[in-house]
This record gives sequence, structure tokens and C-alpha cells, in this order.
Amino acid sequence: MSVPLTNQLTISTYANGFGRWCADVSFNPPLSESDDRPEHNLVGQWPAVCMAAREAIIDQLVPREQKTTETEAQVRARLTEALPNLQLLTKNNDGLNLTHSVTLGE
Repeated sequence: MSVPLTNQLTISTYANGFGRWCADVSFNPPLSESDDRPEHNLVGQWPAVCMAAREAIIDQLVPREQKTTETEAQVRARLTEALPNLQLLTKNNDGLNLTHSVTLGE
């Protein structure tokens, strides 16, 4: 069961040195892996975080990849299918084991 995203996310996207797309996702307030409240638990929020990061990357790619004969919906569908599942690359935890940000990428 997925819990609705209750935290404010700040997402910035970029292509790394290998040309792979990444998304830095910052949480406000930070999330915890051990919090019993699903809305503050990183595991409970993870599906929504991954979906938001994926959408942010696709939003960046649509104008770059759109061909003259394609509609925005067509290019979005093509990119959604082509973009692999995002993997966790880095996690920024503090001394209290609260997660302030993660980096997801291809």
C-alpha cells in the first residue's frame, strides 16, 4: 500500500558525466527509516518519491527529444517506456539517521 506524499520535495535533474539522467530529491521535513508514522517514513514514501523523480526527468527530456511529427503525449509515452527504473545512488543522512536527500539515477 502506498502512502500519499506529505513531505515537500525539491527535485533537481541533471545528466551526469556518463550521460545518464539523475534526480536529486530533498525532503522537508527529513524522512526516517524507523518512524512508525507512514507519512514520515522513508520506506512508506519511497514509491511516491521515485515516481516524482522519474516525472521530473521525463519533464526535462520531453522538449529535447520531441520530434516535429510527435505530440507531447507521444514523446512522453516513448520516454516513459524507454527510461529504466531509477536506482538509489546516494542518500544524505544526518547524525539522527534522518534522510535529508537522495539521488536517484538510471
